[in-house]
Amino acid sequence: MCMTINCIFCREDRPPTDEHVVPEFAGGSLLIKNVCKRCNDNMGSDFEGPISRSVIFRLPRHLYGIQGKSDNPINAFPNVGTAKDGSKIRVDSEFRPYMTTSVEERRLESGDVQVDLKVDAKDKDKIPEIIEAKIRRIARSEWPNMSKEEVDTLVRNSLESLPKEYEVKSSQPTIGYRESIDLNHLTLLMMKIAYEIAFHHHGEDVLEDSEYARLRETIYSRDTKSKISGSIFPQPDPFVFVTSPDNCHCVMLCKNICYVRLFNVTAIIEVYGKESVFSLDDENWALYLFDYKAKSWRKENFIEYLHSAIA
Repeated sequence: MCMTINCIFCREDRPPTDEHVVPEFAGGSLLIKNVCKRCNDNMGSDFEGPISRSVIFRLPRHLYGIQGKSDNPINAFPNVGTAKDGSKIRVDSEFRPYMTTSVEERRLESGDVQVDLKVDAKDKDKIPEIIEAKIRRIARSEWPNMSKEEVDTLVRNSLESLPKEYEVKSSQPTIGYRESIDLNHLTLLMMKIAYEIAFHHHGEDVLEDSEYARLRETIYSRDTKSKISGSIFPQPDPFVFVTSPDNCHCVMLCKNICYVRLFNVTAIIEVYGKESVFSLDDENWALYLFDYKAKSWRKENFIEYLHSAIA
């Protein structure tokens, strides 16, 4: 028999899935099981996935070694740049620039084919392998009737004619980098975290709150123009003193709002009305800290946390 839950987003009875309150791509570890797989997948493709690939999250993920679901290291700058001479430049996972391999062929008046090759200095030992692969591709397209033995001979003669030393040019290219960030995706992510942490804290009763229901509808419809009070990157940041972004993400329920900080990206979202029974008085502010290095989380009373931090 297939188990179902009433999903807190679509409000339909569907099979559950593990939903990370703070996304897995940011090192989150708190799971709730009240989100259906369809809503989880749709949020991932609609806004969580795209914003996870933006530089504001790629860079800290790279610096702190947060891989998310993938076992591969994150490259903060995966795109290709172009140097003044037209060479294509990438930056590796250690922030070292390197030239991508460029292989061009030219037809000479004699009918021969000349291959021009540019490689990064660290790849110069791969030149024979690159040349051989290119010659075999040219032979298949230009001389399809050439026998394997003839192609092998052509490859061997070409490799024997390679120079013993290669021309090496040293350069320090300036790489310009431009990236856009969809603030709608970022806003929806912060709203989703606020919505889910409030559900985790209060339980199913909070679903009956009218302002909370409006927040749900905003996330579900992806309508960031709806009248949900809050701000992205609030200035001044009222809780900048709470822990360090080098260690933990911070999500806090205080009065009727939720403060969210992922790395150095912050937001304040109104979760329920000021007169709501779920609005927390000063003595009961709830602070959730997510250690993304240890992949652990803990909840603390905010006042007690301040006292222990001062002591």
